[in-house]
Formats: sequence, structure tokens, C-alpha cells
Amino acid sequence: MKRALITFFILIIALLSFSKDYNFIFKDGLVNFIKMSPGKHKIENNAEIMWVIGSNGYSVSYEDFSPKFKIIDIKDYSYNTLKEIENNYYLVDDSNKIIYFNNKINSWVEILKEDFEVFNSNKILNISSDKDVYVGLKYDANWKNFYELKSNGNFKRSIEINSDYKGKGYTFLISTNINSDPNYYYSQVRNVETFSKSAMGDSNFSENINNEIYTVELRDFSIDSNKIILNLYEKDIINYEDRNLINFTPYSSNGSKNMLKYRLIENTDYNGLGLDINSGEVFISEKFDDIDFPLKKSFIDNYAKDELIRLSLGESWNMKYKIEKISDKNFKSQSTRIMEYKISIYNYDDKIQKVSILSDSLGMSIESIKFGNNISNIENNSKENIIDINFDISKSSDLIITLKYLYND
Repeated sequence: MKRALITFFILIIALLSFSKDYNFIFKDGLVNFIKMSPGKHKIENNAEIMWVIGSNGYSVSYEDFSPKFKIIDIKDYSYNTLKEIENNYYLVDDSNKIIYFNNKINSWVEILKEDFEVFNSNKILNISSDKDVYVGLKYDANWKNFYELKSNGNFKRSIEINSDYKGKGYTFLISTNINSDPNYYYSQVRNVETFSKSAMGDSNFSENINNEIYTVELRDFSIDSNKIILNLYEKDIINYEDRNLINFTPYSSNGSKNMLKYRLIENTDYNGLGLDINSGEVFISEKFDDIDFPLKKSFIDNYAKDELIRLSLGESWNMKYKIEKISDKNFKSQSTRIMEYKISIYNYDDKIQKVSILSDSLGMSIESIKFGNNISNIENNSKENIIDINFDISKSSDLIITLKYLYND
């Protein structure tokens, strides 16, 4: 059955004439999916041959090149620092010399670094077939998203690509590790050849999420250096809001500590965004003397269009809080526990700050809340098992919160 499926796959793929090379860049490597004719082909030494589809067989050898060498006594290098650059090949410190053990003459030898690079640069793939075949070559590579958010709301999305491979072709960036199934590449290429030209229009890229796998397609993309920064788009966010967060842990008292700060952004068209966001690093700038400085690095999760984006800004430098347990009473006859807390909030800024108090615990509910002075615009979204309180605070103040906890003996 397995042999029949493989034969069927080969027959189908032979019918397709690919018009270009294809590169698939995963989180842990790059796969170059190409068509080759029968015979001999040079393959870069840093490429691993994953599979050859449609051949009667293939073999791999190294390019025939014999560098000049000098026979040495390894003891003469006992005071040198040797760095292994490949299996049993060693670079001599502060020199352009490489030493290795030559099995043909059963002796250690020395060659020049430039001769080694020629000698070790190419493998020969010899394909036996009566028709073209399809080859998957694997290279070291990775890619990641990163974003920049300026103080004026300018939101820039870029991609960093690192790769040992160089070449031009239709390129996929895929948010998973390498897929070893050749049929996966065939199906992706077939879709491109059939549909993508009209679907992409005049855009240089398209992106989609399918079964939580995020894919970017880059047509006619040239990988011409080991590191590439690709700017995909810039958006101007109209409004965002910074909030200070108290992660409230019931049933225990906490000492004074800094609040956490996060930024809320509506991921909507009318707010200037409205995009599917793939996870990555975010560099956040703040303005000082009319100049933006990238002061914080955060991380953005995956967000769909119209979701509320939450960016962590780390600890707040101007907002602290302290939680003190005032009372704790058990009513065993009612399987109830009543706890009263005082939350002191210290605002060291001269501006009004927005604060959220969040917590979740099974069996918990709020009995009452008493707010002190300087607290306004109170929004209480709490419900059973959830504390969700939001408000503005102009100066330092406090609140008293009474919790009821139901438990089973």
C-alpha cells in the first residue's frame, strides 16, 4: 500500500512543470524545493539532501579537488590553539592554516584555509533517472517577527530572516518547525502555480493563518545575505490606552510593590489597525524632548482582527500598591469565609492614572467595595470567581474590599 501511494505521488508530481524555485523558511531551517534533470549537480556543502523524488536512485560525492598540503608532526602544534571548524579539521590560531589527519597517507597534514574552502565547498549529487526529479535541500535558517511602536501610534511590522542559503525564488515563511513530508511542499507549490498569481494581485506578499499555522508568501524574493530585515507595513494607530495593573491574590497579604503597566490597543479598522497579528518582539518608544527613544522591549501574542491587544510594559515607575488583610473570618456552619482587605495605591505622578484590579479564584465573590477620595470613573465588571475593577486615580488613595469565599469541607 505504501509503495502504491509513493508511485501515485510520483506520477502526479511529474505532470506539474514548476516555473520557479521555491524556498520554505521554517523556525528551524530552510527547505529549497527545486526541479533537477538527471545527471550530476553541484550541491553546496552546507546543504543537506532531504529527499529526491522520482529518481531510480542517487549518490553523493565530493568535488574532485586535491589541495596542496604539507606533512606535519602534530606535536609541533601542542602550543597552538586549535579550533575545530568541521569534523576533524582544525584552524590554527592567528593564521590561515588548517590541519587534519589525511587517511590516504596516514599522516597529519597542513593546508591553506582558502584551499580548504574550495576543497570543501561543493558536493556532487548524481541522479539516475529518465525524467526530471524534485529535490529538497535543507539549510540552516530561521525567521521571526518584530514590531516597533512609536509614541505617536506609528506601528511598524518587520521580519528578520537569518539563512545560510542564498538564492532567489518564491518564498514561504512558516511559523512551525520543518515539515519532512515532500507532499506538503508539492501541495503548497501547486496552490501557488494555480491560484496565487491572481490572489496576490500587485502586492509583494500575502499572509494567512490556517489551523493556527501562520504563513507569509513572498514572491520573487531574493535571499542575498545571511541576515535580511524585511519591512512589511506601517500603520498609524489612532488611540491606545495605558493601564496600571494590580494582580490581586486573595487569602494572603502582600507588601508594597510596583504595579505592572500594560498598553491596550483596539485591533480594528477604525483605530487604524484591523489585522491578524502574529507573535513577536515589540520595541516600544517613549518621547523625551520631542524625540522618540526605544526604551522598552515587550512581546506580542497572536491576535485576530478586532481583538483587544494587551502589551506588557513591565513594572510601572510611578505607581505602587500595598495590600493588607484587615480581617479573616470563617463560618464553618455556612461553609463560608469572609476576608477584608485594604488596598493602598500610591500615585507618584502629577497625571491621572488608570488602574485595573484583576483576580480569579473558584468560589470567590465580592461582598462590598469602599473607595477612598481621588478615585473616579469606577467600572466594576466583577462576577462570581472573577475580580475585574477599573478606575482613574488622581492622587494616592485606598479602597476596602470585602470578599466572600464558599468552600466544601
